[in-house]
Amino acid sequence: MTDNASNCRGMGESRLPLHCLDSMCRTLTGPPPGFHRAPALGLILKSDILMRALAVVDFVTRKRRMTALFRTFNRLDLKKPARTRFAYQFIMLERLHKLKGELRPMATSAEFTAMDLSTTPEGLAFHEILFMQPFWVDMQQLMDVMRPIYSVLRLVDREGCTMGLIHEFMDRIGESLQRSELDPARLEPIKRLWQRRWDKFHRPIHSVAHILHPPF
Repeated sequence: MTDNASNCRGMGESRLPLHCLDSMCRTLTGPPPGFHRAPALGLILKSDILMRALAVVDFVTRKRRMTALFRTFNRLDLKKPARTRFAYQFIMLERLHKLKGELRPMATSAEFTAMDLSTTPEGLAFHEILFMQPFWVDMQQLMDVMRPIYSVLRLVDREGCTMGLIHEFMDRIGESLQRSELDPARLEPIKRLWQRRWDKFHRPIHSVAHILHPPF
């Protein structure tokens, strides 16, 4: 739950789990190519969700003609993965899901089909992924699991955040998993993953901070 500066990391080697929630997000999705590889439970929610999302984002953002065409259909940009961002997976997936309604018309537009890019292997895969309904359903399920985790990460990164407040919202992540409508076969491994993170964080001193926090 601390910063990754050298002094914080040195302290954490013996006492505190570092970035336990961010690593939980990586474990749920699996890391993309070129990023630090942590043990992945991506199969819980379809291991190819992140890879397909990255393929769509890369196709639009790394080719100038595609970027120019994309901007004629909407005013928002797709989010690229960033090593320095907490829970970059959630940020990227949330924006991609939000722009589904603009991406699909673009992929069937006369402007896109007239491009040579539309008939390349990447262009054909781009079109196929956009109209692959199970992909969007699985993405929504993954986002539903990750959203409360991301909310706590944002809370921790704010000025004035107290340990009692963090304890409360960490507990709410577990409550949100209890209410999840995910298939039990997928949900149970996620609950066990969360429980391991909670056991690392949950100590008597944190509970005392929670009890003494005025709102609680």
